[in-house]
Amino acid sequence: MSIHIRSTLRQAWKLVYGAKKAYFFGLVGLILIQTVLLCVSEELNKHFANALWIGPLMTIIMLFCTSPVAAGFAMLGLKQAQHQPFKWNAAFAYFKRIFPLFSVYFISSLVLWFSALVILFALLKLSMLIIGPYDWTGHDARLRLTVFVGVSIVTVLLCVAIYTFFNFSFLFILEAKQRFYQAIWSSIRLSWAHFKGIYGLTLLLFILNCIGTLCFGVGLLWTLPLTYISMALVYRKFAHPASIHTDVN
Repeated sequence: MSIHIRSTLRQAWKLVYGAKKAYFFGLVGLILIQTVLLCVSEELNKHFANALWIGPLMTIIMLFCTSPVAAGFAMLGLKQAQHQPFKWNAAFAYFKRIFPLFSVYFISSLVLWFSALVILFALLKLSMLIIGPYDWTGHDARLRLTVFVGVSIVTVLLCVAIYTFFNFSFLFILEAKQRFYQAIWSSIRLSWAHFKGIYGLTLLLFILNCIGTLCFGVGLLWTLPLTYISMALVYRKFAHPASIHTDVN
């Protein structure tokens, strides 16, 4: 079996309308959580000036608090793909699994951030060796700007490729009832087996979500459900999951 990106997106698009309300409330909740944590971070910075631990600590807390909602988005996509009913607050139904969900979210984020830094540094170093010690003036400045843009694009493409391997981790935890390390491994194996199609779909959805953030993120009301429903369709096709046992309260 192979992934037909166009037909997958077409099928997912037909299912977007029925899920928009739940995704809207989930997105609002996610924004509220992040806003509160950013306010807390600002207050900590005022009371503990130049404290280096505040940034990493708040990032971990942010991942901890938002991981169940991100997983809820994934399960909303699966339920919609399977034509199963759910309520408007369905994205908030998985806080009881917060520890395994956070573990997956933390590991995938750590791998992604570290990979992005390594890739960006390596490509910039390689570029500097190729083009030589030019100055940031005149023609040389334009050349360096071109190189930097090219390096940034390649870095994004490689990071999307790395992210592809974690696409289905939440679904393997919540639907297949796997432990977090089993879910990560299962997601890697599934993505590796069909990497070309999944990567192409992930990259296209990433671009659509970037476009969706325009106009104050209004487009995310369409691109966000499209993303998770598309991935749920791929999951159903290749993972052959059992029927869903997780109830949405």
